[in-house]
Amino acid sequence: MKTRAPTEMNNRDICLYALVDAGGDVEFVATEDVAVRAFELYPERFGLIKYPKYPDVDSVRVTLTDLRKAKYGSLVEGDKKKGWRITESGVGWVATNHDKVLMAIKGKLPGERRISSGKRITSEKIRSSRLNRILTSTAFARWKRGVRPSIYDFYDLLRIDSYTPQTIYKEHLTELLGVVPRESDGKKFLAELARMYGGSYRVSD
Repeated sequence: MKTRAPTEMNNRDICLYALVDAGGDVEFVATEDVAVRAFELYPERFGLIKYPKYPDVDSVRVTLTDLRKAKYGSLVEGDKKKGWRITESGVGWVATNHDKVLMAIKGKLPGERRISSGKRITSEKIRSSRLNRILTSTAFARWKRGVRPSIYDFYDLLRIDSYTPQTIYKEHLTELLGVVPRESDGKKFLAELARMYGGSYRVSD
């Protein structure tokens, strides 16, 4: 059975989820409280670009303002002074999309981040890039032809060398395994490559 990539959600989806999580389905919640919760749930999207360890309150305020607009369904009401609360439309949206947002949050990949205003490297972009790296690699092409990939093909695909720490090797392998479906050629290929070289590629500790 193949795994399905988590649904890619936008910032409005996650911000609305954070508002409910912060109590916005019961009462008006301050922008700062929503920002902190959004940051806790998804720091890669709601952290400051220059100082990513801190929540971007202004970004959350803008997002909540968008959610108040009719073009986005009028899912919240309120403002910066009063705070924010979901509307009846928002309640319906959350009931329908709660699990999808949670899946997107849990399915995010390491490396996702904001790189400039309005731009970000998403989990979907990371997933697509890593999968493409596997399928277009020399190692995979040889494996598909029934030819044993060399240890140097292994180095190139995993972006390691003989002096890479074991922890980094495992991290890189896990990242690639995380984007290939179960029972796929990609999964079988990576597993076979790891068996061939994973325990012996290091020259020294």
